[in-house]
Amino acid sequence: MIDLSNIEPFAKGGNRSCYQHPENINICLKITHPESSKSIKS
Repeated sequence: MIDLSNIEPFAKGGNRSCYQHPENINICLKITHPESSKSIKS
């Protein structure tokens, strides 16, 4: 598991926040906001 608790996102949208991977700067992690996960269609 990747711990993002001490990392600020570099971008935020309506449904997701984007973080730089803590071990690989070439990877972007897009994390769905918990409150918006119910409104996103699969």
